[in-house]
Amino acid sequence: MIKETFFAILFIGILIILLPMTGCSSKKYLQTIDEQKAQIDKANNRISELEKEINALNNSLKETERSLGQVKNEKIKLSDSINEINNEISMIEKEKVEIEKAVTEGKESSDKASKRINNLNNQIKSLKKELEEKESLITTKENDIATLQNTETELNKSLSQQRKQISALENDKNSLSQQMEEAISGKNKTIKILIVLLVFAAITSVIGIVKRKKR
Repeated sequence: MIKETFFAILFIGILIILLPMTGCSSKKYLQTIDEQKAQIDKANNRISELEKEINALNNSLKETERSLGQVKNEKIKLSDSINEINNEISMIEKEKVEIEKAVTEGKESSDKASKRINNLNNQIKSLKKELEEKESLITTKENDIATLQNTETELNKSLSQQRKQISALENDKNSLSQQMEEAISGKNKTIKILIVLLVFAAITSVIGIVKRKKR
């Protein structure tokens, strides 16, 4: 019985020695938990920043797409206008041919025909000038479209990169959270085991003392 009491007391002593050691490890454990929490907070802050950047990029992309659609519509209208001018010039050219034919056939005087042809030539000249201006605008619109399309491509690339960064940060954050939960769970289990052993040792010691007194 003395041996049982001795071993129980020895066991309690060992546990008492281990508890401060557990306390020391607890400080390191708490420090590690704090560091992990800080890393998670940092990841959350960066994710918030990236989400704001993505919102800004999305707004820019929408504006670019709107501008691109507008410029394309303007180009279509200019192309239609150019076709109309070309058709009008063709009709005037045909009218000139008819006038010249009438003069040849003696149906119209040269002086009168000449005035009409000069008037038609002036119309053609004016229409060709308008045509050149619209063709120049078409070239400008095509350049604008190319620029906007490049901008659109770059914005989509930036959005893709930002989303990848957020995904990576989310994975890091989840990994840290899992590590922290596992560390907390493991630490709690260790403390519970030590408490159970300490109680068991104490109960064993008390039982030994009671039995000894009964004898």
